[in-house]
Amino acid sequence: MIGLEYICKLFEKQFKDVAEIMRISPKTVNDWVRERRVIPKRHLPKLAEIFQLDEFYFQKELTTSEKLRLQRIKIDREAEFEKVEISYIDQQGEEVVEQFYYSENEMISNFLREEEEETKLIEDIAEMINEERNKAIFNMTIKVLKSNNNDIVILKEILEYLNDIDKWGLHEGMHISKIIPETFDKYRQTKNKG
Repeated sequence: MIGLEYICKLFEKQFKDVAEIMRISPKTVNDWVRERRVIPKRHLPKLAEIFQLDEFYFQKELTTSEKLRLQRIKIDREAEFEKVEISYIDQQGEEVVEQFYYSENEMISNFLREEEEETKLIEDIAEMINEERNKAIFNMTIKVLKSNNNDIVILKEILEYLNDIDKWGLHEGMHISKIIPETFDKYRQTKNKG
């Protein structure tokens, strides 16, 4: 199922309605959805406008994390907020009234965001683990994570260091054996001060 079909179902729009808005035949939209024809690039901006979504969602087969993101977008668009007031007595004995806006959809949206992030992480790992050169790294990482000792802290620091490598005057292409140990010590000292 390509994104267009999923999006139409999610946002409860019939193919014929999309075709009418785009001034094309319903058969054309049906051909796109059934993948008999590719959606021409010239039509992607109009689809994006109709659904107020990025163009890249429509032609591709969506990942689970992308479907969760679209569900969250829909929930957020449908959210109705109501003003809520809470009053309490502060430490000085004064009554304080706080106001905020609340939507029942907020908890659902937060849940979907967490699910999306977790699913995206799993998708990224699955994609990366298929590369032969990454298997040994994943095996070592898993071994460290299962160890429940100080190696986890060291691994975390090394990964933070490598993620901020440009900050330390090194470039991504530099081989790890050329990274001067004092640089990592400097990183750890700076991190401990902060």
